Amino acid sequence: MLIKTGGGLIVNITSSGASRYAQCVAYGVAKAATQKLAADMAEELRPHGVASVALWPGFTRTEDVLSNPDVYDNLTGTVSPRYNGLAVVALAADPRIMDKTGRHLKIGELAQEYGFVDPETPPVR
Repeated sequence: MLIKTGGGLIVNITSSGASRYAQCVAYGVAKAATQKLAADMAEELRPHGVASVALWPGFTRTEDVLSNPDVYDNLTGTVSPRYNGLAVVALAADPRIMDKTGRHLKIGELAQEYGFVDPETPPVR
C-alpha cells in the first residue's frame, strides 16, 4: 500500500537490548532482528520512497509498569507513551525522512532534534 501511494514510513520498536545483554538471549535476538529488519526493508523500499526505521524508546510507563509498583518502584527517568508517539509524529512529518531510513534512532535524541518534550511528567509515589 505504501508503494502504491508513493511513500511512507514504517516504524519498528527495538531497544538497546539489540547491542547489549538485557533480560535474556531471546529478548536480545528479537531486538537485534528488529533492527536488521528495519535496515533491510529500508534498502528494498528506498526506491519507492518508503522509509523504515527502528526506534529505541526509553523505559516507558506502560500499563504493566504502572500496575506493578512492587516491581517497578522507581519511575524516575521513565517516559510516557505519548512521548514515544511524538517521535513517530515528528518522523512522519519530516520531509527529509529518507535521510534516516535504515537507522536505529533513540527517541531522546529525536526529542532534541525536533524540539518536543514529554507532555506527561512521571507520577510521584
